[in-house]
Amino acid sequence: MPGSRHRVPNVAAARYQSRGSSLQGQNEPTLYAIADYEDLYVLGAHQRRQLQVLNEFDPCCSGGDHRSIYEPQVQDAVRDAGGGSFAVFMDRDNHQHSIGRAALDLILSDIETQPAK
Repeated sequence: MPGSRHRVPNVAAARYQSRGSSLQGQNEPTLYAIADYEDLYVLGAHQRRQLQVLNEFDPCCSGGDHRSIYEPQVQDAVRDAGGGSFAVFMDRDNHQHSIGRAALDLILSDIETQPAK
């Protein structure tokens, strides 16, 4: 969506994965030679709001709560780059590799309260 003010990426940080990934985009050496995940999060949140949803007990990818490793640094970089918003929601109720009810409710509420410009 060009011009969208909302982003809810469906991406798992490869460096935090305990198991392999079959998603080619997460292993693109050309891209990751010039940018890491934190850089991409900053780009995604620049002048918009980005909410990353992680499942703490995801049986596939990125299980555990690793957001404290990068969330504050990404928030600072987004602010320093001219504004935007980056937040991580840790879903502790959904034990699947899917979007759980709590995450979906949060996403819908965010969209309803802060409509895209």
